[in-house]
Amino acid sequence: MPSVVPTEMDADAGTMVQTMVLDTLSGRSPLYRLADFFKHQDTELLLGRHLADSVFNDTSVGRAMDAIFEVGAEKLFGDVACQVCRRFPLDMSKAHFDTASVNVWGNYDQCNSDSDKINITQLHYIETSVCKKVRYARGRPKKGQSCNIASEYYFLDAKVRPNLEHIEQQPKEAGCFVLLCNVRLEGDGAQTGADLLRAYKEQYTIGRNFSFLKDPLIVKDMFLKKPERIEVLGAILRMALLI
Repeated sequence: MPSVVPTEMDADAGTMVQTMVLDTLSGRSPLYRLADFFKHQDTELLLGRHLADSVFNDTSVGRAMDAIFEVGAEKLFGDVACQVCRRFPLDMSKAHFDTASVNVWGNYDQCNSDSDKINITQLHYIETSVCKKVRYARGRPKKGQSCNIASEYYFLDAKVRPNLEHIEQQPKEAGCFVLLCNVRLEGDGAQTGADLLRAYKEQYTIGRNFSFLKDPLIVKDMFLKKPERIEVLGAILRMALLI
């Protein structure tokens, strides 16, 4: 990287990127007190040469990020990604994308106006009925007469019932996974249904790994100060994901 991003600092831009990647993989914020972090690290083992922790001060990190932006953060990341693909035996038969999700919300009517059953979930419903309770007056009634009613009131009796139709349908739906694709089932590039499902399930790993890019504790604009450095930090964090 020194030949790509020239600098006259004690640590070249490539070394600065390496330190931020190591800092990120250690679980820390990549821009938070790098000097303090490397005060207790063996820089000769990690970076290939001994460097004083003072080299990784905020000013030097900022200058390195500015120099990377001038060259092109996206171009630099593309070059690094291409080198990774050439040097390591990666499976290039498929690619995953971390796409934005679309949330839908609103009121969903689960009640049938023609029924006296109130649906609370798809798997259960409440069955209601009106019951009558009678309270009789004290004392025994006269012979041949019925008991005197002191009061009567009505109450609502509710019972939760299982929706057997929906419950029986759940295992069937869980065992069916529909994927729409244009991959051939025969010939060159053909894949089985199991292969396609396995590849699709790997998407979860990609989404989980990329989720930290949206974490405000990782991407702290107060440390960046300029939008150009935000772009560079994004490229550096993606380099960390290549490991």
